Amino acid sequence: MLTSIIQVPPAFVAQPSQEPVMSIVSRKELATFSRFVYDVYAANNAGDLGWEPNEEEIREFIEEDTAYFPRSLYVWFKAGGTIPLSTLKITHYTPELLFPIEKQFNLPVSELAKRAGISTEEFYHLGRLSVDKNRLSDMGPSSRELFTRMLHRCLLFTTWSPQGTIFAEAALPAVQLFEKIGCPFEVVGDPDFHTGTYTYPVVLRPDVIRNWLASNEDLM
Repeated sequence: MLTSIIQVPPAFVAQPSQEPVMSIVSRKELATFSRFVYDVYAANNAGDLGWEPNEEEIREFIEEDTAYFPRSLYVWFKAGGTIPLSTLKITHYTPELLFPIEKQFNLPVSELAKRAGISTEEFYHLGRLSVDKNRLSDMGPSSRELFTRMLHRCLLFTTWSPQGTIFAEAALPAVQLFEKIGCPFEVVGDPDFHTGTYTYPVVLRPDVIRNWLASNEDLM
C-alpha cells in the first residue's frame, strides 16, 4: 500500500553527521523493514475511522514481504546505517503470488488491466511507502527528495520489461504526491478501507514511467 508521507513520535534525534543513505534491504533486514512500515502507518492512522493496529496485521505484513521478497526490490534510507527513515518496494508479478491490490479489491490484476485497457501481462506492484519526517527534520534532505530517489530506483526495476506496468493501492495523499512530482497515477476503481485509511486501485502506465525516468536522470 502507498500512504502519505507521515510522521511518528520522535524517539531519536538525528545528528548532522548521520546523513541518510539509500540501500537495498537484505533478507535478514526484512522483518525490521516490515515492522517499521507498519509502525509508521499505525502512528498516522490509529483511531481514524475506528481502526486500531494489531499484532495479527503486523505478522501478515512480515509474511507478505517474506513471500514477495524473491521477486522484489526493497529499498530504504537509513541514518547512521541503522535508523530507518523511509521505505519503498516494487514486486514483479507472477500468477502464483497474489498482489496486495488483488487481495484488497478481490479482483485479479488481469481484470484491473482489462478495465484500464492494458494488454501487457508485465505487471509490477509498488508499495510500502513510508517516510518518518520527525527523524528527517534536522538532517537536511526533504522527505520528497528521499522519496523521489527511492521511486527512481524502483521504477528502473520495471525497465527490464518494455511494457512494464505498475499497479498499487494508493491513499489520496499519495495520489496527489505522484501528481506533484510529474508521475501521475491513473485511478482504476473505487476506494477501499485498509490499515486506517481509504486507498484507491491505481496504475502507472509504461509511457508515464519512461517519461518520468527520462526527466529525472540526475537521480541516478
